[in-house]
Amino acid sequence: IENQLTALLGITPSHEVNPDEVVAMGAALFGKQLESVDSSTKTISDVCSHSIGISALDEMTFKKYNRILIKRNTTLPAKTCLPFRTASENQEKIELSVTEGEFKELCDVRIISEAEITLPPNLPKGTRVEVEISLDTSQLVHLWLRIPSVNYETELNFSRISNLSDQEVE
Repeated sequence: IENQLTALLGITPSHEVNPDEVVAMGAALFGKQLESVDSSTKTISDVCSHSIGISALDEMTFKKYNRILIKRNTTLPAKTCLPFRTASENQEKIELSVTEGEFKELCDVRIISEAEITLPPNLPKGTRVEVEISLDTSQLVHLWLRIPSVNYETELNFSRISNLSDQEVE
């Protein structure tokens, strides 16, 4: 990275300053710039740091894949709703994994939460299931599952799966 920056900028990057302090100084300079801007036009928006999706079943291959619902760099808050269909007659449950990452293969993304949702009985194959997902300004994920044909709705509350085990946190 240092070589590429040197080639791009024509100067060698300095190693004399603590990276945390540099970020703080940059934020302070940006804040100073905002002072001179008309207050009615001041806005700072956060964006989604990684794409958020769910594991979905490919109807052709019957293989699960990462279906991105909110793309990386989307301005927060963000919300989207996509229709899916039940895969079998009288399907009793849906296993839902919420993903974080840019790739289609599930092995290449991080599973941030998993849930098993019990469905109403006697649903025919191909019943429309709507999944609505939102990401608030704190980057917290909220998810709703709706089946309009039977007036069914549930909100999924889940804990985000951490990268660290309880022992590692301690």
